[in-house]
Amino acid sequence: MREEFPDVIRAENVSEINVIRGSDDKEVTIIEENPKENLLAALLDTDVKKAKGSNKDDSESYWITIKNENEREFGFRIDNELNVTPYEYGGSKKNSDNYLFSDGKVLKIIESLF
Repeated sequence: MREEFPDVIRAENVSEINVIRGSDDKEVTIIEENPKENLLAALLDTDVKKAKGSNKDDSESYWITIKNENEREFGFRIDNELNVTPYEYGGSKKNSDNYLFSDGKVLKIIESLF
């Protein structure tokens, strides 16, 4: 994901990460360094490819908001089929693009938070 969004996620400035699980709206806020670093490293190191659209067969989805210096900067929705829809809060032409994660590492870390 680092290649697709090189200037958006700057790990050194991340103050917290909010994760909401879609099935029950349960929310987790990550402020501790190790869990933040683990999720950010997995996110940045995971390859993505553009997808034509999201799969409607998903049974679970998560909304992730990354805050830099306590301001919402980047978010994305990921579902159990590894479809990803990013959102840059500062605005971007990529906001309506859909992607597919190359593997389930990020999803496993997110699921482990619940």
